[in-house]
Amino acid sequence: MINKIDKVIAILTFAAMNAKEYFGQLSSKTADVIKKLKSQLLKNSLVRLFVFFIAVAGVYFFWGNTTIIFIVVLMSIAAFLVLVRYHSDLKSKLKVEQAVLSNCEDEIRILNGDWRDREEGKEFIDSDHSYAADLNVFGKHGIFQYLNRTKTNLAKTRIAEWLKSPLIKPEEIEKEQEIIAELAKHPGFLMRLLAYAEFLKADAQLFANLEIWSKEKEFKRSKAFWAFTNYFVPAYAIVSTILFSLDILTFNLYLLTLILPGALVGMKLAEHQKRFTKLLEILFHADQFGSMLELIKSEKFESKAVQELLLNMSLEKSTKGIAELRKIVGAVESRNNVLVSIVLNLLLMWDFHTARRLNKWKETYASQVPQWLLLANTFETYASFAIFVYNHPAYKYAEFTNKQDFEMDNARHILMNESAVANSLQIANSKRFFIITGANMAGKSTYLRTIGTNLILAMRGLPVNVSAMRFKPTQLFTSMLAADSLGDNESYFFNELKRLRQMTDKLEAGQPLFVILDEILKGTNSVDKAEGSKKFMEKLLKLPVKGLIATHDLSLCNLSELHPQEIENKKFEVRFDGDELAFDYKLESGVCQNMNASFLLKKMGLTE
Repeated sequence: MINKIDKVIAILTFAAMNAKEYFGQLSSKTADVIKKLKSQLLKNSLVRLFVFFIAVAGVYFFWGNTTIIFIVVLMSIAAFLVLVRYHSDLKSKLKVEQAVLSNCEDEIRILNGDWRDREEGKEFIDSDHSYAADLNVFGKHGIFQYLNRTKTNLAKTRIAEWLKSPLIKPEEIEKEQEIIAELAKHPGFLMRLLAYAEFLKADAQLFANLEIWSKEKEFKRSKAFWAFTNYFVPAYAIVSTILFSLDILTFNLYLLTLILPGALVGMKLAEHQKRFTKLLEILFHADQFGSMLELIKSEKFESKAVQELLLNMSLEKSTKGIAELRKIVGAVESRNNVLVSIVLNLLLMWDFHTARRLNKWKETYASQVPQWLLLANTFETYASFAIFVYNHPAYKYAEFTNKQDFEMDNARHILMNESAVANSLQIANSKRFFIITGANMAGKSTYLRTIGTNLILAMRGLPVNVSAMRFKPTQLFTSMLAADSLGDNESYFFNELKRLRQMTDKLEAGQPLFVILDEILKGTNSVDKAEGSKKFMEKLLKLPVKGLIATHDLSLCNLSELHPQEIENKKFEVRFDGDELAFDYKLESGVCQNMNASFLLKKMGLTE
């Protein structure tokens, strides 16, 4: 599996242009399309005006000839309707192209490092989550803010859930890797998919309302009633109109023949209006939703995993069903013009035909609507990850093993640039913990977050900023940022104990964990902290856990002498260069020899 994915990444890396160049060229091409669409809209408006003047001129010059006037008016109305529909299509296309352009410009800004004003996902912050708060998954300058490209609330919520729930089974992760790698080969498709989604985000409850609407019963009428209103009455009205145009019927008699269709239309007008208004409210963005599904169907995917995903979600039926629904919506919109509605209903019983079509549509497709919504939402969510892959072709996918080995070579945090110092992590099968010491600002916390972030992304099927990564997928748990809770009247120390209790409960229940702990028991005094930390570490050695422990308490490092097969000491060293500190931010073996708190206090004039 991983070899196939590496080939995809190699293709992306070998591409003639990098991501920034690609999005720049796509922006330029899209701007040209926008210019042409605006020109077409102007021409359409002029043609509509011309049709109006033709109709007025026809009535004026042929006044007195009922047949010719009738033909001119009927043809003018038909032409006007076609032009209005075409104008609406052009406007929709223009909005989509403008959204594509905006998406491309966003990607260029992100690639230039300008992404910190994007949506932060604060609503998903959960201080009790096993790692999200500690690793800054949500909030300002967080992982969600950097990765998220979703437009709809449903997809935004889903990507948040994915980031909070990594996969554990290697086969599931490898399937995700394959899907994301395949989609990353289609950046133009992703830009357009998100452009359609852009118009769905305005209605926060769109998907939920559409699913509810699809299950509601529509018009309850007998087959005989449908046959009478939809076939007999229109035939009767059309014949009467033809007889009138041929001067066989007088105007007064013709008006009398229209009483029947007029009465039927008036009798059901309120019911039709209520149903159709609700339909338009629910499906205001049906064009974009349908276009999303049609776009997915038209794109050619080579990956078996993507093809299975489409097959499982009934894509073929969805595009056909949405196409029919869009026609029904178009029929409803056509009646919104009062003059047109009168003509269509008196001659063709338009509302009754539309109501019947809507009934048939629900009978055929209503049960499939939830699957369609899931399909659109799934692809919109995957788009965020796929764009991340396309933007970082040098990143590597993790490989998985059944052994307890853990390897991460030359790792950097995804939010740091390539000039940042890379560090590695190799925990052999028998090793359980690295105890990491180091001075303030030496790089301990950054290293911990790098390891944690790369783990959760790798277990969601994403490549990460490493030269190689191999491990056994395991649930991650961190304790790094405990704080006082004034609202709950809980101290810093008590909150940390609750956090550690949450972790040990999972372990004692038999759930293996990879843990990242920063300064155990930092809310108590030095002697108590040292003794408590050692006892806690001894307890952890009896449980199914591996991990990293960062500390300023050098006495904790003595545990490596008691448990040399299971615990190893690592350090981030600081060196003094006259009146300056020198950091190399490199992880080394051993125990830190130099601390810098006193030095910094003196340098800043806080001590003598």
